[in-house]
Amino acid sequence: MELAGPEPELQSGEELPDPYLAEFSKTGRQTFLYTPTVPERIETTGKVIQPDLIIICSWMGAQSRYIRKYMTPYQTIFPRSSILLLRTDGSDLFWRTERQQVKNLEPAVSAIRQLVDQKRPNKPRVLVHIFSNGGSYTACQLADAYLDASPGKDELLPISALILDSTPSLPSVQRAHTAICESLPKSGPGRFVGSAAVWGYIGLAKAIEAVIGKEDITTSLRRRLNDPNGAFTQGTLKRMYIYSQADELIPASDVEAHARAASSTIGWFRVQLEDFVSSRHVGHVMSDGPRYWILVGNLWKESVG
Repeated sequence: MELAGPEPELQSGEELPDPYLAEFSKTGRQTFLYTPTVPERIETTGKVIQPDLIIICSWMGAQSRYIRKYMTPYQTIFPRSSILLLRTDGSDLFWRTERQQVKNLEPAVSAIRQLVDQKRPNKPRVLVHIFSNGGSYTACQLADAYLDASPGKDELLPISALILDSTPSLPSVQRAHTAICESLPKSGPGRFVGSAAVWGYIGLAKAIEAVIGKEDITTSLRRRLNDPNGAFTQGTLKRMYIYSQADELIPASDVEAHARAASSTIGWFRVQLEDFVSSRHVGHVMSDGPRYWILVGNLWKESVG
């Protein structure tokens, strides 16, 4: 097959650039930062106040071509906003300790702290968009890492608006297995061996939890997202749950139960439920894109007044 140009020569250990994230700088193992270069004279739609930063916590094993479906609309709606993309994969759960995972978030914490320092004495405007339980897990870790890195260990991750897409669920061994296996080959020996390894990991994890009394990871993230003293419930922060009755990985009833718990903590007027009814897991934007992005835009307008 003829190429449009010569293939790039890579130095030892160098990675090919991701064509779907070409505008993003890779600042860490799973951390990517987009900094817009927008002329000051640009006119934004309705002169909406732009987020200073959009933090995207993608679902586990999300391919960049699917992540791209969210990047482009965000760059169009908020052309002045920087975007911090945090990805996660099965190796984060299988092989890396929590300490290693938190260390991998240092570039993200550093970027956010730099923004906070630039905006003082005002607070930065930050939109956090979480996908699935994998994204919720990453977001909770980011909040903890930011708190621990603050000078007095008392400064919460700045969040102005929160979107929870297809999350969180209640604990389920079967659904956990299905979710982790999403990143495996669809068929063949790799699928069989990988599936067996996932079952082994889940069984071992459950055994360890029972022996040492460790909290189930899904229960933990549900609790931390609704912690009355945590980053996700601070001030007048509003949140929106986007979910579907047809989601086979994250049941609608699990999401709705979490929203009710949030309402009792922060007030019903700060919690918004948006049921897309028939869309699949993290596929709501493909089911009804116009509705999806109108909801995102309206939540942001309400959050920044």
